[in-house]
Amino acid sequence: MQEPARILSAQQRSSLESVFTTLKAASSFLQSIESFTGDERLQATNLLDLADLSQRKLVEAFPELLLWAVDQLPDSTDGGAR
Repeated sequence: MQEPARILSAQQRSSLESVFTTLKAASSFLQSIESFTGDERLQATNLLDLADLSQRKLVEAFPELLLWAVDQLPDSTDGGAR
């Protein structure tokens, strides 16, 4: 069964991109903190898992987000400039 085409407004697309970017940044931040201990580490791990799950669900619902995210990566041939 084929899914109907989705047409997103510019605002909807921008919002999805912002959420995806925020989740990615939060994941990177939580992975980088080594000073957490005990409950803080458990909470950070749970939040990291939730952020990763949310990113996957967004990409499942809107596969074009993955293409957008890949397009945002620095290009190694031009020194990272886009």
